[in-house]
Amino acid sequence: METSTFVGRRAELADISRLLAEARLVTLTGSGGVGRSRLALRAADEAGEGFPHGVWLADLSGVADPLLLPAAIAAAVRAQDQSARPAVDALCDYLAGKRMLLVLDSFGHLPDACAMLVEVLLAAAPGLWVLATGGQPLGVPGERVHRVRPLALPGPGRHSSEAVDLLLERARGYTPTPGRLPLLARICHRLGGIPLALELAAAQLGRMSAETLLGGLEDRFALLGGEGGPSAPRTLRTAIGWCHELCTPEERLLWARLSVFAGGFDLAAAEYVCAGERLSAAEVGPLLSRLASRSIVRSVRGAERRYRLPAPVAEYGREWLRALGEEDGLRRRHRDFYLRRAHQGERAWSGGTQLEWCDRLTGDVADLRAAIGFSLRTPGERMAGLVLAGTLWYFWAACGLLREGRHVLDRALDVTPGCGAARAKALWVCGWLAAAQGDLPHAAARARECHAEAAGRHDAAAVAYAVQVAGMAALSAGDARTAVERFTAATYHHRANGDLHPGLLLGLPQLALALLAGGEVDRARAVLAECLGVCDEAGELWARSSACYALGLVERAAGDLDAAWAHARVSLRIKRLFNDVAGSVLNLELLAWIAAGRGAADRAALLLGAAEATWRGCGLPLPGAPFSAAGHRECEGAVRAELGEVAYEALREEGSSWELGAAIAYSLGEWSGPRPRVYA
Repeated sequence: METSTFVGRRAELADISRLLAEARLVTLTGSGGVGRSRLALRAADEAGEGFPHGVWLADLSGVADPLLLPAAIAAAVRAQDQSARPAVDALCDYLAGKRMLLVLDSFGHLPDACAMLVEVLLAAAPGLWVLATGGQPLGVPGERVHRVRPLALPGPGRHSSEAVDLLLERARGYTPTPGRLPLLARICHRLGGIPLALELAAAQLGRMSAETLLGGLEDRFALLGGEGGPSAPRTLRTAIGWCHELCTPEERLLWARLSVFAGGFDLAAAEYVCAGERLSAAEVGPLLSRLASRSIVRSVRGAERRYRLPAPVAEYGREWLRALGEEDGLRRRHRDFYLRRAHQGERAWSGGTQLEWCDRLTGDVADLRAAIGFSLRTPGERMAGLVLAGTLWYFWAACGLLREGRHVLDRALDVTPGCGAARAKALWVCGWLAAAQGDLPHAAARARECHAEAAGRHDAAAVAYAVQVAGMAALSAGDARTAVERFTAATYHHRANGDLHPGLLLGLPQLALALLAGGEVDRARAVLAECLGVCDEAGELWARSSACYALGLVERAAGDLDAAWAHARVSLRIKRLFNDVAGSVLNLELLAWIAAGRGAADRAALLLGAAEATWRGCGLPLPGAPFSAAGHRECEGAVRAELGEVAYEALREEGSSWELGAAIAYSLGEWSGPRPRVYA
């Protein structure tokens, strides 16, 4: 998202537009700081009308593990598949029928993995266009390359150009007299028209005169032997180094320590990670503001104020961090902060701040990945990585990251053998995610391993979770009797342990579903009443949505279709808040069944089509969801009979063409116009 005015580049934008008309892969190359990302975003924005399924940005700068690249891109384009099948296959299937533009920003650290993935995606999805940014071309057949160059400089005897325009636009509050324009032109020439260098210089114009600024740059270049047309990378590095010299020792130290962050960070993170010897926590905030005023740190838009270092600035800071001998220590503090934050989120998850935590950790995802990656590849730190991966169960499960969480936990368990409470927890979390993906053999295996590990250590909480995961596998396999036994035992122990989340508050809806599958409607209703009472008291939403879905099924089975309709819509509203695609489609399916029972066959046909299409997007057949197979067949047969084959197929096809947002809006009565085909 652009946070400042875009200046110039009209000719380059026209060239990129031409290249996108010629080829489905266009790569913007060029040295760091030259403006590749900003140019790509503006070009994508201008091309947007030609892509009915949208323009999507995947920022790859925080993805260090090549195996997570498909999952990161899938998350960026909001692909719904969180199943256990290969992420590349799921992403290909999701993109296959769409016409969209994907911006792959900052792939330079993963060139080979990115090139292979892009080639596969372009072959699988004929309506996909890719606009990529990196230091070098991807080297994929059919690629067109646009080398991004510095901004145009003033010609002889002239004082205006794109470079001067950017310098003045970024120098807020600075109004030069006509006599100063030649100095500004010389500054732009000295900085080679490199946008990041110009922005750093612009931030100094409020602190010093143009003469002083130019003199400082001239001295710096002369000292480093930069005369005679230095290269763009060297010019930028020299400009960054000059800004570094202008900083106080405390600002330089904070700059170096901030470089440990992989993505955007907030003040609390900066205070914890960067405070220490020679820098107190109370000093971090004021120093951070001063670095932001110098354009060394940039503000990032969002619900909470966050910051980020431009990549070349961060790299310069990391060099100083290594020179100070602080890198390993700072990476441990960085990991410790995100482990602490994960624990805070886990403790808070049973209350009313779940959505805030989901947003906060989504903003932290690059640094969570970095913290886990550092731990798992560093001898002596792997157990901390295992603890962090397990503690984030709620993030993986509730915020649309089942696939990534499963990958991280499997990797952490592989490199952290032995025993202990942390391993037992990681085992049941991994099993839970596998069960949610529909990978029942893996879920059962992890549950057995967890049970053996926890029973030997008399870890009652982990034993209860192992039993609960085994119940999830049994319920998904259609063994209601075994599921009831296991959920009953697990919820008993969760009550005794006082463990609300995810144990009791999700175990109770699971138990209710198993009871309902066995025909015990009244017992199921009583179990759900207990769950909703605890949720209401705590202000909890996530488990409440599961309980409301289950209660919708219960009331439908009891014959109260109005109550069932109301409960399913409450669940659907909450699922939408969490972007819970699988939960949303289960509710769409349930609402279709209820609509059919209430005599609204046309509504039922539309919702069946929407549910079928979205469930396929999740990577699982519809019968993979509890109760779906029999209920779907029953509903489809009744609606076909009432509408007739032709009318049913027409309505089902229309429903299947909707985006998920359209189907949800229609289900909740929020769509007042004609039925939408695409809804954003």
